[in-house]
Amino acid sequence: MSTNGSLPNSPDAEKGVLASLLLAPRQVFAECAKVGLEPADFYIPAHRTIFEHAVGLIITGKPVDFITLATSLRTADALEKCGGPPFINELFVHLPTAAAVDHYLAAVQDESRRREIITSLGQFSTRARDKANDAAALASEARTALERIERRGAGGATLDACRFDFATPPPEVPPIFRLGPATIGSRGNLLSVQGGAKTGKSALLGAMIASTFAPDGSDSFGVGSENKDGRALVHFDTEQSRFDHDGLIRRALRRAGQPPPVWLRSYCVTGMNLAQRKNALLFELDRASARHGGVHSVFLDGVGDLCLDPNDSAEAFALVDELHRLAIKYDTVIVCVLHENPGSETGKTRGHLGSQLERKAETNLRLAKDGDGVTVIFAEKARNAHIPKESGHRFAWDDEQKMHVTVERGNDAKVSEAKESYDRLAAEIWAGLPTSAGLTWSNL
Repeated sequence: MSTNGSLPNSPDAEKGVLASLLLAPRQVFAECAKVGLEPADFYIPAHRTIFEHAVGLIITGKPVDFITLATSLRTADALEKCGGPPFINELFVHLPTAAAVDHYLAAVQDESRRREIITSLGQFSTRARDKANDAAALASEARTALERIERRGAGGATLDACRFDFATPPPEVPPIFRLGPATIGSRGNLLSVQGGAKTGKSALLGAMIASTFAPDGSDSFGVGSENKDGRALVHFDTEQSRFDHDGLIRRALRRAGQPPPVWLRSYCVTGMNLAQRKNALLFELDRASARHGGVHSVFLDGVGDLCLDPNDSAEAFALVDELHRLAIKYDTVIVCVLHENPGSETGKTRGHLGSQLERKAETNLRLAKDGDGVTVIFAEKARNAHIPKESGHRFAWDDEQKMHVTVERGNDAKVSEAKESYDRLAAEIWAGLPTSAGLTWSNL
């Protein structure tokens, strides 16, 4: 039993890792590789053997199911030693999802390191009793051994996967969301949407959601997206009532002129507490990814509600780091909506959470509403886009359509106003010219 009360005991955690691996083989194998999990980390020999055979199937590109795993074990004369078909079947139904695999991995590695520490220190204890061994040298050797145990699993596979490889450049990352021609959100990144109270942040989210299943012909405020593969779109509303959340999604559907696609997974989680929201997000990402072949995008309408205190630097940094890790893990973009501080002209958002999100986000979209109720979308801080406020896309509430609609952008409005002015001037000149002048309207 682990001395850490928050971790399950080793046999249970080991079964959790194996069951997760069987539920989502490639995804969980990638997580095992990231933390450097090895067969030796399993205390129970049968668990170690099953892990080796499952990983062998994954590496060779074979499916991992009851038949293939049992066959692999039987061929190696190891099936009965691992508990036979009943135990293999038990693993396949042990968990509903692989959502908690990170928890199980941490527990397995924690117990593995504890065993290694006990073994190593036991050996040094025996050697220390021998007066022929130098105490200072033994202490230095013991310290080196403990440091190696501390580093094990934290470097190797994870660091090697991050190394620059000149011969094998990574594939180009396609955009998930565009604003006009500019890429604002791509896979493995965070996208921040910020603005003051009641500036239309939820309206923009609704338009972005609509763009994913009606890329042509819908009024999505200039946002473009595609979801040809039908990957899951996960939306968590942490701020609005059930009624307002329902209205947001219904307007998005009306905007797109489409019925709800099966991969649209929108939830009002306002009534959940902080821990429940976080657990629900992890659970839903895992479930949605498994059911729809991946995650297209994630919308967190109220990311501040996943943080107890946005002014706590440790908590805020940990949350942003976790969201970025999830974006990479699920190969998606996570759209985070955050309030700007009242009266802020520079777009300062809430506490350390806002500052860290600003630093880590691929794009920081800002919304500002003028005295006429028109909201402009612009981006002053972005990696792949610079959208000046003067030429940003604009939208406003339309009483007739009962939703926000696009209005002329800044530069477009100025051009239209100038053209109208010149047309009026030309008409006045034309009216004052004698017919004998011989000019046509085109000449004029």
